[in-house]
Amino acid sequence: MTQGLFKLAGSARLIVLIKSAYWVGLLIIAAVAMASYAMLSNMMAQQQIEASAVRLNSSQMALSQRILILQRNIESTPESWHPSLLEELRSRTMQFERGYKELTDYLGSKPFMQAAESRGAAADVLYAEPFQLDLYSQFLITNARRFLEARDGTGKPLAPT
Repeated sequence: MTQGLFKLAGSARLIVLIKSAYWVGLLIIAAVAMASYAMLSNMMAQQQIEASAVRLNSSQMALSQRILILQRNIESTPESWHPSLLEELRSRTMQFERGYKELTDYLGSKPFMQAAESRGAAADVLYAEPFQLDLYSQFLITNARRFLEARDGTGKPLAPT
Protein backbone atom coordinates (compact mmCIF):
# COMPACT_ATOMS: atom_id res chain seq x y z
CA MET A 1 0.00 0.00 0.00
CA THR A 2 2.87 2.37 0.70
CA GLN A 3 4.09 2.04 -2.89
CA GLY A 4 0.60 2.89 -4.11
CA LEU A 5 0.54 5.86 -1.74
CA PHE A 6 3.72 7.32 -3.23
CA LYS A 7 2.36 6.99 -6.76
CA LEU A 8 -0.64 9.21 -5.95
CA ALA A 9 -0.55 12.92 -6.44
CA GLY A 10 0.05 15.20 -3.42
CA SER A 11 -3.60 16.04 -2.66
CA ALA A 12 -4.81 12.48 -3.27
CA ARG A 13 -2.05 11.18 -0.98
CA LEU A 14 -3.17 13.63 1.72
CA ILE A 15 -6.80 12.51 1.40
CA VAL A 16 -5.83 8.83 1.74
CA LEU A 17 -3.63 9.67 4.74
CA ILE A 18 -6.45 11.61 6.43
CA LYS A 19 -8.94 8.77 5.79
CA SER A 20 -6.49 6.23 7.19
CA ALA A 21 -5.86 8.35 10.26
CA TYR A 22 -9.63 8.81 10.67
CA TRP A 23 -10.27 5.04 10.64
CA VAL A 24 -7.36 4.31 12.96
CA GLY A 25 -8.62 6.98 15.36
CA LEU A 26 -12.14 5.58 15.17
CA LEU A 27 -10.86 2.08 15.94
CA ILE A 28 -8.88 3.40 18.91
CA ILE A 29 -11.97 5.19 20.26
CA ALA A 30 -14.06 2.02 19.79
CA ALA A 31 -11.44 -0.10 21.60
CA VAL A 32 -11.24 2.36 24.51
CA ALA A 33 -15.05 2.50 24.74
CA MET A 34 -15.30 -1.30 24.80
CA ALA A 35 -12.56 -1.59 27.42
CA SER A 36 -14.15 1.06 29.63
CA TYR A 37 -17.55 -0.64 29.31
CA ALA A 38 -16.08 -4.00 30.35
CA MET A 39 -14.21 -2.42 33.25
CA LEU A 40 -17.27 -0.47 34.39
CA SER A 41 -19.56 -3.51 34.28
CA ASN A 42 -16.99 -5.50 36.26
CA MET A 43 -16.76 -2.74 38.87
CA MET A 44 -20.56 -2.54 39.13
CA ALA A 45 -20.85 -6.30 39.63
CA GLN A 46 -18.17 -6.20 42.34
CA GLN A 47 -19.95 -3.30 44.03
CA GLN A 48 -23.23 -5.25 44.07
CA ILE A 49 -21.49 -8.24 45.65
CA GLU A 50 -19.88 -6.05 48.29
CA ALA A 51 -23.18 -4.25 48.92
CA SER A 52 -24.87 -7.59 49.61
CA ALA A 53 -22.09 -8.40 52.08
CA VAL A 54 -22.65 -5.05 53.81
CA ARG A 55 -26.42 -5.71 53.99
CA LEU A 56 -25.73 -9.14 55.42
CA ASN A 57 -23.41 -7.63 58.00
CA SER A 58 -26.09 -5.11 59.01
CA SER A 59 -28.68 -7.83 59.39
CA GLN A 60 -26.21 -9.84 61.49
CA MET A 61 -25.83 -6.88 63.86
CA ALA A 62 -29.59 -6.60 64.22
CA LEU A 63 -29.98 -10.35 64.70
CA SER A 64 -27.34 -10.48 67.42
CA GLN A 65 -29.13 -7.71 69.31
CA ARG A 66 -32.46 -9.49 68.82
CA ILE A 67 -31.03 -12.75 70.18
CA LEU A 68 -29.70 -11.04 73.30
CA ILE A 69 -32.98 -9.17 73.87
CA LEU A 70 -34.98 -12.39 73.47
CA GLN A 71 -32.78 -14.18 76.00
CA ARG A 72 -33.27 -11.38 78.49
CA ASN A 73 -37.01 -11.10 77.86
CA ILE A 74 -37.62 -14.80 78.34
CA GLU A 75 -36.47 -14.48 81.93
CA SER A 76 -38.83 -11.59 82.69
CA THR A 77 -42.01 -12.65 80.86
CA PRO A 78 -44.91 -14.77 82.06
CA GLU A 79 -44.53 -18.51 81.64
CA SER A 80 -47.30 -18.63 79.03
CA TRP A 81 -45.18 -16.54 76.63
CA HIS A 82 -42.10 -18.75 76.88
CA PRO A 83 -42.91 -21.24 74.07
CA SER A 84 -43.40 -18.54 71.46
CA LEU A 85 -40.34 -16.59 72.63
CA LEU A 86 -38.21 -19.75 72.63
CA GLU A 87 -39.36 -20.56 69.11
CA GLU A 88 -38.52 -17.00 68.05
CA LEU A 89 -35.09 -17.34 69.66
CA ARG A 90 -34.51 -20.66 67.91
CA SER A 91 -35.48 -19.13 64.56
CA ARG A 92 -33.29 -16.03 65.01
CA THR A 93 -30.32 -18.13 66.14
CA MET A 94 -30.56 -20.35 63.06
CA GLN A 95 -30.89 -17.25 60.87
CA PHE A 96 -27.81 -15.74 62.55
CA GLU A 97 -25.83 -18.94 61.96
CA ARG A 98 -26.76 -19.01 58.26
CA GLY A 99 -25.75 -15.38 57.86
CA TYR A 100 -22.51 -15.94 59.77
CA LYS A 101 -21.63 -18.85 57.49
CA GLU A 102 -22.41 -16.78 54.37
CA LEU A 103 -20.30 -13.89 55.64
CA THR A 104 -17.29 -16.07 56.50
CA ASP A 105 -17.61 -17.88 53.16
CA TYR A 106 -17.62 -14.51 51.40
CA LEU A 107 -14.53 -13.34 53.25
CA GLY A 108 -12.80 -16.65 52.58
CA SER A 109 -13.53 -16.76 48.86
CA LYS A 110 -13.58 -13.05 48.00
CA PRO A 111 -11.23 -11.19 50.29
CA PHE A 112 -10.98 -7.46 49.84
CA MET A 113 -7.85 -7.44 47.71
CA GLN A 114 -7.00 -3.76 47.99
CA ALA A 115 -7.44 -3.78 51.77
CA ALA A 116 -5.57 -7.03 52.41
CA GLU A 117 -2.35 -5.38 53.55
CA SER A 118 -3.94 -2.28 55.04
CA ARG A 119 -4.82 -1.84 58.65
CA GLY A 120 -8.47 -2.47 59.46
CA ALA A 121 -9.21 -4.90 56.64
CA ALA A 122 -12.43 -6.91 56.85
CA ALA A 123 -10.60 -10.11 57.79
CA ASP A 124 -8.76 -8.22 60.57
CA VAL A 125 -12.05 -7.08 62.06
CA LEU A 126 -13.35 -10.63 61.97
CA TYR A 127 -10.32 -12.48 63.31
CA ALA A 128 -7.72 -10.14 64.84
CA GLU A 129 -7.41 -8.18 68.07
CA PRO A 130 -9.14 -6.10 69.45
CA PHE A 131 -12.39 -6.86 67.60
CA GLN A 132 -12.44 -10.65 67.14
CA LEU A 133 -16.00 -10.64 65.85
CA ASP A 134 -15.57 -14.24 64.77
CA LEU A 135 -15.02 -15.31 68.38
CA TYR A 136 -17.90 -13.21 69.69
CA SER A 137 -20.23 -14.54 66.98
CA GLN A 138 -19.34 -18.11 67.91
CA PHE A 139 -19.90 -17.29 71.59
CA LEU A 140 -23.29 -15.80 70.78
CA ILE A 141 -24.35 -18.89 68.81
CA THR A 142 -23.06 -21.27 71.49
CA ASN A 143 -24.67 -19.36 74.34
CA ALA A 144 -27.99 -19.13 72.50
CA ARG A 145 -27.90 -22.88 71.85
CA ARG A 146 -27.13 -23.61 75.50
CA PHE A 147 -29.85 -21.24 76.64
CA LEU A 148 -32.36 -22.98 74.37
CA GLU A 149 -31.31 -26.41 75.58
CA ALA A 150 -31.63 -25.33 79.21
CA ARG A 151 -34.95 -23.48 78.84
CA ASP A 152 -36.74 -25.45 76.16
CA GLY A 153 -38.80 -28.27 77.61
CA THR A 154 -39.45 -29.86 74.21
CA GLY A 155 -35.89 -31.05 73.75
CA LYS A 156 -35.89 -29.90 70.11
CA PRO A 157 -32.29 -29.23 69.11
CA LEU A 158 -31.40 -26.57 66.60
CA ALA A 159 -31.04 -27.82 63.07
CA PRO A 160 -27.37 -28.12 62.09
CA THR A 161 -26.13 -25.55 59.61
